[in-house]
Amino acid sequence: MSEVRADISALKTEVGSLKESMSEVRADISALKTEVGSLKESMSEVRADVSALQESDKESKTEIKALKEEMAEMRMEINDLKETVKRIELTLENETNRNIRIIAEGHLELSRKLDAVLQVENEKELLLVRVNTLESEVRKIKENMQTA
Repeated sequence: MSEVRADISALKTEVGSLKESMSEVRADISALKTEVGSLKESMSEVRADVSALQESDKESKTEIKALKEEMAEMRMEINDLKETVKRIELTLENETNRNIRIIAEGHLELSRKLDAVLQVENEKELLLVRVNTLESEVRKIKENMQTA
């Protein structure tokens, strides 16, 4: 029986040792549960952050798409403006410049005619002065002939 008691005593010691080990395991499990809970909270925060980033990314993509559309519209408007400028340049070159040249030639002819008319007017004035002078001289000669 003493062997049985020794075995029971050894078993009690082992059971006590197992209980202590189980307490340590329970403490470790409790610590792990706390850490897992903390990790779950951190993961929730990370998921929320990722979700916010995804939403922000969607908004950015929408804005970029809108900007690309605006750029395409601006390019079309710029091309339209270039075409308009080309048409204006061609009109200036082909029509307006030619018309200005024609008008300038007409003005040159008018200027020549004006110069000719002014020359005739100058000659007319000189002739009038000469006629007046001659009339005065004729009057003096007549007066001298009448008094003589």
